[in-house]
Amino acid sequence: MFGIELSTNLRPNANHNVNIGFNYLDAKYKAFCPGGTGTANPLDPCSAGTVDFKGRTLDRSPKVTAFVNYNLTIPMGDASILLTAGTRYVGKYSITQFGTNPLQYFTPKHTNTSLSATYNAAGGRWYLRAFAQNLENFIEIRNATSDTVTPGEPRTYGIAAGFKF
Repeated sequence: MFGIELSTNLRPNANHNVNIGFNYLDAKYKAFCPGGTGTANPLDPCSAGTVDFKGRTLDRSPKVTAFVNYNLTIPMGDASILLTAGTRYVGKYSITQFGTNPLQYFTPKHTNTSLSATYNAAGGRWYLRAFAQNLENFIEIRNATSDTVTPGEPRTYGIAAGFKF
């Protein structure tokens, strides 16, 4: 397994914040026999008839991910408005359904973009936020078992409010 992770936070002034990151991961199984019992022979760790995942990418391990997020704070006296935009790129990755006959599902490369606008009242006592997430409406596979597949969140949008006591 080999990987590198880079990230930085740029703040050109008090009202602007940019967060950027990049990850590279080369993670492969050396030997893995899902559903197998193994053997005593170290050169052949899988029992006869068992699939060996040797050389396959580890589950949930995309080779490349990258993100960028931008926040703009607009002061309004003691209150403020926070505008946020962000996107994340995720490379292709696999999810394995383990069991007697293991299956691998693949999630293709994709992006996931979110936007929000938040009004923060004076003193931070309450806020009102409008948001939209997963603008691309890309549904990824989060998990798989012998009888179910768990999807990721679809595009969501709404309004949220909060109070501090």
